[in-house]
Amino acid sequence: MTKTFTFEQLPQAVYSLTCEVQELRKLIESATPAPNAEEILDRKAAAKFLGIAEQTIYQMGDRLPRRKRFGKLVFLKSELEEFIIKGKKER
Repeated sequence: MTKTFTFEQLPQAVYSLTCEVQELRKLIESATPAPNAEEILDRKAAAKFLGIAEQTIYQMGDRLPRRKRFGKLVFLKSELEEFIIKGKKER
């Protein structure tokens, strides 16, 4: 359906379209995670993700892919997924 605008209506039409585009952009950005965003899990979240007790995280030691940041253990979800699939830590 094509609508014809007069020259006087043009600024209002452009404004309306700009607002609609901004709303659509917000919806798309909120629904789509950033492609390079890496989900970081703390010890509790990692244990829940793996389906094990938090204490098991410590017992597994270096066999589990983990990092230490600011004195706390953190885990990258992608590395844990890879660990589950391959069954061992990549070196």
